[in-house]
Amino acid sequence: MQATVSVGIAEVERLISEGQRLQRRLGELGEVLRQTALQLEQGTPAQAGVTTQLVEVSKLLEGWYSQAERLLGRSPDELVLPKVMEALYGHKHQLELAQIRQQALEVLEEISALSYQGSEEFLPLSGLQFDALSLLRDIQTAAVPGETARALAAGKHPYNALLRLALEPSLSNEEWLSLLQYLSQELGSELAVAAARRQLTRSGG
Repeated sequence: MQATVSVGIAEVERLISEGQRLQRRLGELGEVLRQTALQLEQGTPAQAGVTTQLVEVSKLLEGWYSQAERLLGRSPDELVLPKVMEALYGHKHQLELAQIRQQALEVLEEISALSYQGSEEFLPLSGLQFDALSLLRDIQTAAVPGETARALAAGKHPYNALLRLALEPSLSNEEWLSLLQYLSQELGSELAVAAARRQLTRSGG
């Protein structure tokens, strides 16, 4: 899913970039046509190649509209370049929201997959996973990802720090200490110490 959304965003960005180039090309062609009209009014023959340019841009637009229709999954309401560009920007925004949601959910799924390497149930982790499950449901049902989902997606939530301290093998001493102090403050010292001592692992790991 994540890879698919990323590819979709890249495809929309490519099409938007092509649309911007076409807009510039149309602006330049419009000026050429105005100059041609003035020349014809004055009895001067039109510049060679104007018709060729019109045909070329027309074909480029036709191909671009077809790509936009395929990407949007529908025919744009108005087959006018600025309107189609607007629809593409809207589509890109929706894909970006989907990407944020998916990235946040993946972090919560990783939290849910943690297990404690001890002989008894570790209540701090159980409580955290219960909260994560509730948050996961909230994010799944929210119309738009909120601040918490955005923080998770950006790697700026305490859950991201917990996963790093528990699972990343190559932390520097400074990173390790910083994460330990941060987690002790945000999630409690028991969870922070368990993560630091590698007592939290992926289930089955």
